[in-house]
Amino acid sequence: MAKGKHSAAFNGWLRATLGGSKRIKKLEKAMRDRQHILETGLLIRICNKNDAILIQQLSNYDKLDTTLQGFIEARSRNQTALEQLINSESAAVKAHIDGKTRGLAQSFKAVVSSESSQVQDNISSQIQDLTLYQTSKEERERLLGSFRYETLNARRNQIPTNHDDTFSWVFDAVNADNGINSQDSVVSLSHLPPKTGQVGFIEWLQAAQQRSYWINGKAGSGKSVLMKFLAEHSHTKSILDLNGNTIILSHFLKYSPRIGQTKNSLQ
Repeated sequence: MAKGKHSAAFNGWLRATLGGSKRIKKLEKAMRDRQHILETGLLIRICNKNDAILIQQLSNYDKLDTTLQGFIEARSRNQTALEQLINSESAAVKAHIDGKTRGLAQSFKAVVSSESSQVQDNISSQIQDLTLYQTSKEERERLLGSFRYETLNARRNQIPTNHDDTFSWVFDAVNADNGINSQDSVVSLSHLPPKTGQVGFIEWLQAAQQRSYWINGKAGSGKSVLMKFLAEHSHTKSILDLNGNTIILSHFLKYSPRIGQTKNSLQ
């Protein structure tokens, strides 16, 4: 008896459950149908297919927001379901973002590649400049080294240093003629007494185009001492600086046994 009651109760519950499920499904279907009708009516009321096509043909259509353009394009394809429109718009937005992302990535890659190329070019150029500078420096040192030898200044060191007033007349004559007593002053030679067939030493120093200036004399007459005085005196450099084109001041002292005289030249 108890077993029969349990079976009847179970069957009643099963019928109630199945019957309830069927009613729920019917209600869900009815709600979806009404939702579709509502969405369709709403979207058609907002923008129908013909309106969407006309909007797309407007000249300022491209200036509309991307979201709005997606909605209009979906309506022009007669999509009336809200879910379809949302999916279409999501796809359009995603495609737009993906396109912008690819464009930015390509631009960034191009900028990085260009900057990297410029950096490499600058480094290569600097390395070449340093190599050229080092090569030029080494060649210059080798060239200067080829002129050096152990007895380079032997002759100059053998020449005694004269007293300060021994050859001061070379410059004092000019100062006296111009009324200047200072040994540091530089004056014009236009007031020098004329010398027939001769050019004064200072006048020669101040000349724009110089030829060789010879100081001749017998051996032991003091030519080398005079040359050393002229080469090392500050007044000589001051006169040469007036032209502004003096690069090297040097002197050569040479003894020639063949002619029995010492030749000196100042360059």
